Amino acid sequence: MEGTGRRGAAGRSEGLRGARRRDRLHRADRFSRGRRRVAWSQPRCHAQDPRHSAALPAHVGRGAAPPVVIVPSVDVRGGQVAYRGAVGADVAPSDLASRYVSEGADELHLVDLDGAERGDYANADLLADIARTAGVPCRLAGGISSLAKAEDAIAAGFAGVLFSSAVFGDDILLRRVARLGDRAIVEIEAARGVLAPRGGDADLVRRA
Repeated sequence: MEGTGRRGAAGRSEGLRGARRRDRLHRADRFSRGRRRVAWSQPRCHAQDPRHSAALPAHVGRGAAPPVVIVPSVDVRGGQVAYRGAVGADVAPSDLASRYVSEGADELHLVDLDGAERGDYANADLLADIARTAGVPCRLAGGISSLAKAEDAIAAGFAGVLFSSAVFGDDILLRRVARLGDRAIVEIEAARGVLAPRGGDADLVRRA
C-alpha cells in the first residue's frame, strides 16, 4: 500500500507539472499570435507612392535615402550654350534656363565650362544674372575647388555650388566645404574607374 501511494502521488505530481507546462505553452502561443497580428496591422508606406516621395526635400540628412532628383544644367562656353562640346546653339543661356523652369525644373545647375577647362571664369557674371532671375535655386559648377570662389558665388546670388572632385585631394579643405551644408555638393567625376577631376587647382587634381 505504501508503494502504491507513492506511485499515485508521483503520478499526480507529474500530471500537475504537465498541465502547467501546457498552460504556459498555450499562453505563450496566444501572446505570440497577438504580437504578429499587431505588427501586421500597422500601416506601411510604399516608397513608390508619390504622396510620400513628394513630401521629401531634395537634400535629405545623413542616413536617409533621398529620392532621385533630375536637375537640368545650362553649360556655357564663351557666353554661349554648349551642347556636347559644340558651341553656338540656337538659344541664349538665359532663354534655355527659362525654358527649363517653364517645363517644371525646380533647380538649375549653371556650368562655366571656361572655368572648368581653363580656370577662367569668363561667364561668371552672365550665370550670376541667370541665377538671380531664374525663380528657382541655381548652383554654379565648373571646376570649383576654392572655398573663396564658392563663397563669392553664393554672395552673387547662387543657392550653392558644385565642387570639383579635386577637393578630395585636401582633407582639411573637404571638411571646410562640408561646413557649407546643403549649399555645397562635391561632384564624383570619374574615368576608367578612377577619379578624374574636371578642373580645379592643379595640385589638388594630382593628389585627388
